[in-house]
Amino acid sequence: MALATTSIPFTKDYELSGFVWDCAENITKRDPRLAWVMRPRAEMSYVLAREGLLHSPGSLTDLGCGDGQSLFALHAHFGLSWENIVGVTAEVLAGTEPFDLRNAAGADSEASYVVWNIDDLVSCPCLRGRTFDLIVSWVTWIWLADPVGTLEALEVAKNLEQMIYENFLRSGGVMMLGGVQLLTPGPDPMEDQRWLFALSDFLIKEGHQIKCFADASSGMLGQEETIHCLRERLLHPLKFHRRDQPLQQQREDDTVADSVHGFVLRIRALRPSSQSIKTCNQARNVVKTREDEAPELLSFLRILTEVAKRSLGLRGVKAMTRRNKAAKAKAEKAASDSNDKEPAKEEVPAPTESKELEEPAAPQAETIEEPSQEEPEVEKAEVVEENEETKVRADENSAPEDLDTAVLISDPLSSEERDALTRLRQHEPEVAALRTAVQQLKEKTVQSAVDLRSMCEDAGRIEGLLQVDAGILSSDAVSTHAEWPAEELRQARLLLAAVDAWEEAMQKGRLQITAQGGAEELCAALEALLDSFVAVKDAEQAARACDCACVERADLGVDAKTMTEKPLVEALLDKAIELRSSEEAAGRFRSLLLQDSKHRALCELRVEVPVELLQSGGSASQSAMATAQSKGLDPDEVAIPSKDLLKGVEEPQKMDATQLWHAVHTGDLEIVKAFVRRAACTGKSRDASGHSILWHAITFNHHSLARFMVETFPPGTDDGIEVDEVHQRRGDTLLHLLCLSRSFDAEAAALFKKLATKAPPAVFQKVNHAGLTFAHIAASNLNFWVLTFIFKNFQAQAKALVCADSHPMKHLLQAMPQPVPPPAYQPPVGFPDHFRVAAMLQQDSSGVVPYADLAFDVGPELKGVAAGRFLAHRVVVVAQSPKLYEMLETIPLTELPKEKIRAAVVRVDERISQEVWRSILQFIYQGTILQEQCTYLHDVARCFELLFAVLLFRLPEPLLHLAQHSLYVLLPVSNPTWALQVFQLCAQKEHFDNQELRPIRDAAAWLLLHSASKLFQTMDTKDVCETLEKVVKSVERSVFDRPRSMSVQGASVSKQDLIANSVQGIPQDMLAASMRGIPQDLLSQTLSNTMMGFPAQEDLLSRSMMGNVYGSCSGLQSQLTGFGQA
Repeated sequence: MALATTSIPFTKDYELSGFVWDCAENITKRDPRLAWVMRPRAEMSYVLAREGLLHSPGSLTDLGCGDGQSLFALHAHFGLSWENIVGVTAEVLAGTEPFDLRNAAGADSEASYVVWNIDDLVSCPCLRGRTFDLIVSWVTWIWLADPVGTLEALEVAKNLEQMIYENFLRSGGVMMLGGVQLLTPGPDPMEDQRWLFALSDFLIKEGHQIKCFADASSGMLGQEETIHCLRERLLHPLKFHRRDQPLQQQREDDTVADSVHGFVLRIRALRPSSQSIKTCNQARNVVKTREDEAPELLSFLRILTEVAKRSLGLRGVKAMTRRNKAAKAKAEKAASDSNDKEPAKEEVPAPTESKELEEPAAPQAETIEEPSQEEPEVEKAEVVEENEETKVRADENSAPEDLDTAVLISDPLSSEERDALTRLRQHEPEVAALRTAVQQLKEKTVQSAVDLRSMCEDAGRIEGLLQVDAGILSSDAVSTHAEWPAEELRQARLLLAAVDAWEEAMQKGRLQITAQGGAEELCAALEALLDSFVAVKDAEQAARACDCACVERADLGVDAKTMTEKPLVEALLDKAIELRSSEEAAGRFRSLLLQDSKHRALCELRVEVPVELLQSGGSASQSAMATAQSKGLDPDEVAIPSKDLLKGVEEPQKMDATQLWHAVHTGDLEIVKAFVRRAACTGKSRDASGHSILWHAITFNHHSLARFMVETFPPGTDDGIEVDEVHQRRGDTLLHLLCLSRSFDAEAAALFKKLATKAPPAVFQKVNHAGLTFAHIAASNLNFWVLTFIFKNFQAQAKALVCADSHPMKHLLQAMPQPVPPPAYQPPVGFPDHFRVAAMLQQDSSGVVPYADLAFDVGPELKGVAAGRFLAHRVVVVAQSPKLYEMLETIPLTELPKEKIRAAVVRVDERISQEVWRSILQFIYQGTILQEQCTYLHDVARCFELLFAVLLFRLPEPLLHLAQHSLYVLLPVSNPTWALQVFQLCAQKEHFDNQELRPIRDAAAWLLLHSASKLFQTMDTKDVCETLEKVVKSVERSVFDRPRSMSVQGASVSKQDLIANSVQGIPQDMLAASMRGIPQDLLSQTLSNTMMGFPAQEDLLSRSMMGNVYGSCSGLQSQLTGFGQA
């Protein structure tokens, strides 16, 4: 690629063009010599006339002329009169710094400098009726469309272009609209240029050549480069329109996309190298400290780094390169023929009155070619020689001639990238649908492999339509401009590649089960299985740790893959024992299994490595054969039962045992049935490892085949299955296998039911070599059906399992979410002072409580008389208790001689104490109750009584919150029997669906599971199983129907954690109340003595401090008392 430049080559790395206007100081930084910077723009306009592209002398208008320096240059340097020049700007750039057209050109220029909005030029008085041969706008047009090119913005730009074309362009004239720019994401950087200063300062400090211009338009177009681009139509995104051709036709022929809105700023690496890239990275780190000043800088610098990597330059065509090479060869030949004769230069006319602004003409442009593959050494030498001879540093004191050499045209996009953007726009509906799919995937709480594959398949179809190289689509430039989800697709495809590798390894592993290959093939299959499993798990963890929202919640189903791969790996290890006949094969397996990565995979799969594979020698195969022979099996045809098992049956034709076991492993039921019809196998048939057909069918999740074997060969018959079959190495039973099933569906449940019904009691208690019963596995895998089935139908075995030292129910704690504390008790606002309903309990002068028509007998009976009586009013009580309303409808009034009233007598449950009932009536008559007013909140027994009373009589919700909150604090430090009583109460049929009780019910269930092995030992077996059945149901609800506030993590919780979480947020004086200062008989009225009534509300209770909140709880019951029949 050739770069057209002047005779002075570039010696540094970077060029910046852009606004550097400091609004605070009202000056333009870097270069005050602004008379020079507009010369290329004016000269270009003149050369256009000289080249015949517009009428001479012609008239010209510059839309967006800035401070007017281009107008002054056209007049001063090229002799255009002010009558033929008009410049339009949207704002007045007046002042002595940096330039004032009126002061420089005088009053004659007044009519040529117009301040007007470009979108309303037809209303401008100075332009009304005028037409021009040349209309130019280098920068203004890029502000007329937004960064994403919305239809509305593009329509505005096109309408404005049509208006100018039709109203102001003379017939045969030329209209050029252009702007070379770099689109930066985020807010418009024009609002804050401080980051540009930071970047410029850093690059200058590092010794790089920087060219900064005061006005965006001044740095847009060079001299010879622009003329060449104009002739060759190479300037992107330049628009070139002739008045003698319809505008619509020109638009259809225009291959350049509409300009997009963006800040005009260019940075290019003139000699891209590792140092250039390093400098961009260093700039990112330095300016990162100024992020508070310019948050958009970091996004911009990411684009700069990519620009430096891509060696941006003037993107031409091959014909342009050939012409440059030819021109260079011609110039060299002319120089040698003329013996250093100076080449003729084209004279540029300039008026004599502006000599003070004239500058030396730039030398004839020559071509500096980048090193090609054909001539690497020669080209490199030329560049080094030129750098040494013409090294220049541009700084504050550089001359205008030096600055002139820095003006280049650079396209931030390659031709391939532009072609990709064009194709993406052509398929915008499909791309937009993909963006929507990506956004929906980001919003999902779980991003499965199916979702990721669907997204990648959609992207693959679009890539097929685009026919663009994947590397181009993944470039920062394309992904930024077209919003192509390159990073999301890359991350998703990495995950899917790991999943595909795992599935391929699984397929090859299944083939190895029945293959006749040797140890080498089996070892390779094992290695692929283990490596692919680790790769899937690592890929999932890496995705969750990355910043890509599309995969940060990826779920590749590692748990399901573990359940699927585990039996296959175990089967391959069993086969490896058979193939371990030579020392070479044994060493191969031993070397594989001792690798760290393989050891990690085996541990995560929970696969126990056979000891035979880790030992030296080849005796394992002999041992396996001896085991098979000891069971009466033929080592060569282990699938065919021994003759004693087939006694009385006609000896079948010899069949291939490999075919049978292949059908078993693949779940081919028809082939197995064919073997059965020919009596070639029975329920007792074993392979060389000692496993039955039923065992393998369950292992590989072929439940239909397993059910067929159970029904065809019932247990207990001569050729029936053996329900007590045990894995010789792992110690698993058939019940273990079923609980380990990948998908425990209805078929698996029916199979478990059949096997459990026929299994001897010892099978239920069988502990494998890992120390686990089938109940441990069911609890760990949240198999609630198995647990419920055992508690309902095998209660004796279930209690033995629960009370065993291995404590299987504790495994449910690992899955159960930590109990959520109940809502904190907030005392409601009591009745207003003028509503003194509590005063109605006071006795009048005759000792009678006015209007009392209700009596509550509370406490245990002594000689047929309740311990205490509380008088009340039915109308007050029933208003806050629907249950009492129903009861009082049927209770007749009774004469109470001592109280001198006729009242309905309600016998309160004996398990509710007077102290608790007193606080309930206090709430009913006051509308509130403070925690300090309750003397029993430190006593778990009294708090339970309060909960029991609230549920029994359906009392107001604040009392329920008070009871739950107090129990949540006290249960973890109390005897577990209280947790049992609380759970039994909350798990009653009428309360189990009450969501308000869920916090305390879950807490009680958690404590029951934690203490089950000790708590249930002395209880009745039936009560234990009924309670545990409800506990399992409660845990199931907690796991699958979690409230939003619950933690998703199911980690085990210690008692200390539960206590800490329950106490957290509780006021220190929540339980601080004692008996001191409280009237002991505030509401109580016994048969022998009647209270004088309720005192004033402010004198009802007094506060006092208590001792240790978590002190010992008195009155713990040693025997359980049922609350189920309240």
